[in-house]
Amino acid sequence: MTRNGPPLGNNVLYKTAFPDTSALRELRIDFPVDLKCFTIGRRTVRKLSLRIEWDSFEELNQYTNLECLKLVHTEHRADYPSIAPKLPKLDFARLRHLIITGQILIQYTLAITSPHLEKITLLTTTRLPLLMFESFARVKRLDLVIDQWLTIEEDKTVRPSMSSAYTQQDLIFTEDLLAQCANMEELRVWSNDADPGGELFVRHVTSLVKKGYLRNLRQVTFMWPRTRSRDMETAIECATSDLGLYHVCGISHFAQEARCPGGATPSDDSVKFRMFVGGDINSNRRRISDLQVESINRILSIAQILLVRISAKTDEKTDTEEIQDSRIDSINSPYTGRTPAIVIGHLPVEILLSIFYYYRDENTTTRLSLLMRVSRGWRDIVLSSPGLWSRINLAPTGFLTNTTWYYSHISTCLQRSGDLPLDITVDFTQIEQITGHLDKTLEMLLPPGYMFDTYGCGDWGFNGAYEDMIRVYHDQFVDILRLLAGLPPSSTFMDYTRLGTDEDHIAEISDLQNGLTLSSRHAFSRWQSLEWTLPSSFPPDILPEVCSLLAYRMPLLRRLSIKSDWECKRPIVWPRSDSPRFQALCQLSFNFPVVLDSISCNPSKLRDLTIHVDVSSLEAIRRFTSLERLALIQVYGLPSGVVNPSPIFLPHLRHLQVDAGIPKSFPLNFHAPSLQKLTLVFDYRVQLVDLNLLSTVKTLDLAVDGWLRRSSNSKETRPYSSDELNCFASLLNSCSLLESLRVWECTTDPKGTILRNQIISSVLKGNLEFLRDVTFLKPMSSSEMEHAMEVVTYHVATETKKYGLR
Repeated sequence: MTRNGPPLGNNVLYKTAFPDTSALRELRIDFPVDLKCFTIGRRTVRKLSLRIEWDSFEELNQYTNLECLKLVHTEHRADYPSIAPKLPKLDFARLRHLIITGQILIQYTLAITSPHLEKITLLTTTRLPLLMFESFARVKRLDLVIDQWLTIEEDKTVRPSMSSAYTQQDLIFTEDLLAQCANMEELRVWSNDADPGGELFVRHVTSLVKKGYLRNLRQVTFMWPRTRSRDMETAIECATSDLGLYHVCGISHFAQEARCPGGATPSDDSVKFRMFVGGDINSNRRRISDLQVESINRILSIAQILLVRISAKTDEKTDTEEIQDSRIDSINSPYTGRTPAIVIGHLPVEILLSIFYYYRDENTTTRLSLLMRVSRGWRDIVLSSPGLWSRINLAPTGFLTNTTWYYSHISTCLQRSGDLPLDITVDFTQIEQITGHLDKTLEMLLPPGYMFDTYGCGDWGFNGAYEDMIRVYHDQFVDILRLLAGLPPSSTFMDYTRLGTDEDHIAEISDLQNGLTLSSRHAFSRWQSLEWTLPSSFPPDILPEVCSLLAYRMPLLRRLSIKSDWECKRPIVWPRSDSPRFQALCQLSFNFPVVLDSISCNPSKLRDLTIHVDVSSLEAIRRFTSLERLALIQVYGLPSGVVNPSPIFLPHLRHLQVDAGIPKSFPLNFHAPSLQKLTLVFDYRVQLVDLNLLSTVKTLDLAVDGWLRRSSNSKETRPYSSDELNCFASLLNSCSLLESLRVWECTTDPKGTILRNQIISSVLKGNLEFLRDVTFLKPMSSSEMEHAMEVVTYHVATETKKYGLR
């Protein structure tokens, strides 16, 4: 209810009789009125906003069903008594939100209570003895304006330093007010001109926390008015202080300086930051359930820097106190430029564990003992967390100290991981570098020309002894298998004078297989993922024996990957089994030929398959109808004549990758209605792909360097041959839904300049209407598209605009 016309004097009290409104739910009066005029509707009003008058204040008791009450300010009037009468106590049964705004006379004491009062908004310009503290007992959210009645001393009106303080009288009252909010969870404060960002105010709030008050307080937000109106709901958030961490560990860190009225006015998007307030709490520690993402990312980034420093201290004899001195407070905050007072040892266990898991995953060869030496607290966390020990990463180098540590590490991980599933990664390729290191050392020690014996004794290098060394390291391979299977290692690796034959090593694997006990079979049942990379110089007969060793049931195994660079003479056949060994297997990867039908798994569970196959295995793919990704690295045993296999139906396949040499005579005939991505990396033209397969493809990766080639002496502007381009254009035009095209850069067409023009020409003809960008890639060390380096990206919309047609 408003009044039209000229402004009214504040010394006029209007008494008006209002019509009967028995269904009234909300009443708002923005001018002084006598509540005694309202005789009906008092039991129906839920939301009431009016100017407070001391002589009609008692009438508020008649509004028993109020849920929101807003008392607007009134300035001092001449007829106000010098000594204000005692106002009656108001007791509302349903009141949830109380708003008091404006200039309330200090001599008035308001006693308002409600069992359901959860939110109080105080937008006043004077101190607040006017409210009985019992009104705050159940409040969970408090909105407070302090820029008038809570000021900084006059000689410190500029932005205060951390040593500045509010006036003692103001602080005593503020602390008394806040201390009564025992259940408060959120505090929103109007930013003080002399305390931008509210740093000083947060200090005093945390002092209350240290005294045992405000145990539920999780957040303090500082607001700045968007307009001249003093409406908290439309104000801009200019700073947020997250106290959730403080209740757990007592961290002291101001993360960012707020831009407030003393400087530039915050934008509508609100400059937000997180402040972790300091101190120490020894009682009632709480678990963090709602940490904001910004806070977690900040902690992880700081902790990662610390852990990198720790990992650099690889000396086993590093003193514990020296590591403890490398605390997080030595890292400058990127937000403030100041040195935060965070001690990493005070972080909550949940956050530390997240950091440890992240660091372990990113640094596969890092020893957990480094973390255990930081402090006793860290040691207890690492030892009491079986999940940290459930990932076993091994990269043997062949040196004795490295080998003995890995032996101990395997046993320790198996013991400390309890019964948790195991993720195992073993990379044996590093031992191939040993002979190279020894040869380089020999070259440095001997004069030039002495690497070859002039006395007829042969090569002084170590290449001739490499096969014998491999036999020795094969014993290490066997021992690692024994340890992972829960058996003690053999002693053959420790005896360097023993050089057995290949048959001896194969026999050792057979003995290992026969020696598996019930407990070791339990160790196999814990394997969740296994990634095994073997060097190319291992005896060729080892791989079948390794596969036979993995013949036991592994009900938890979800990912299996075995890689080796040696050339197998025939596909590997896995031992037969009456029941599936790998019941949960969803990802399978081999880069050597294998008979797919011999792998005992559940076809309906497999989602990702990478494999070298022969023709029979291609037929075996038909039973894996749940595949979402299929990568064919190479196809063996194809007939010399043209083959037209029947289509292979894979209804859920989303990504098909064909890599390496596939003859032109063997077209890939797949029916994949859900196919979204196609990767073709080989040296032949892509006419072997059934063009019907491309109708749903949105992302196409092509390696064209082999099958779409220009002569090295060609001029830069010379187009590709028409035969090659016709094949390329036919392929692209079949991808009617193509959105992204990634092409392997042709060595004779840098940045794909000529090929790009051909693609744009196809777009301008009305084809590839959904194509957004074309990226040219340069291969790195491997031939995988995913590891290639981006050379240039052309945006189709921009390129076509050059032709004036789009």
